[in-house]
Amino acid sequence: MNKIKLIIIILLVGLISYTFLKREVKTKPPKVEFDFSDMNNNDKTQEYLFVNDLENVFTKEEKENLEISLNKIYRNQKIKIQILTIPSKKVLNRKWKISTSFVNDGILLSFSKSLKVIDIGVGKNIDKEIYNREYCNKIINQIILPEFNSNNFNKGINKGIDELVSHIAE
Repeated sequence: MNKIKLIIIILLVGLISYTFLKREVKTKPPKVEFDFSDMNNNDKTQEYLFVNDLENVFTKEEKENLEISLNKIYRNQKIKIQILTIPSKKVLNRKWKISTSFVNDGILLSFSKSLKVIDIGVGKNIDKEIYNREYCNKIINQIILPEFNSNNFNKGINKGIDELVSHIAE
């Protein structure tokens, strides 16, 4: 009788163990997705992009919308505008690698939220009578900076871009 009880217990333990192991095999590991948009990539620009947000000032949606808008401006009006945010003084003095077409025929709007620095640079083939230093400073001081002072960086950049584009259309 003791042998039968022992065999029944062993069988029950085996059955329970088998059922437990079988459940573990059936369960799937959790799905893991990575979003690298928040990662700090503060020393590499991607020259084919219109927006290089190295300081992570813009949200993912804001960057996507800026890319779409600047690409549309380029396709429709042949005005090349590139946005560059600079994360620190250490990288401020780097020679940024941007497309030759931007350097020659484009406008570079660069700024650093943390350093409180902003500039609009124009390529050597851009009409300096239209985009002179005085005009660029006016856009910065009267259009972009008021929005930046309210922490509306996306709105300030968009208003600045609108003004740059409307000025060439005149």
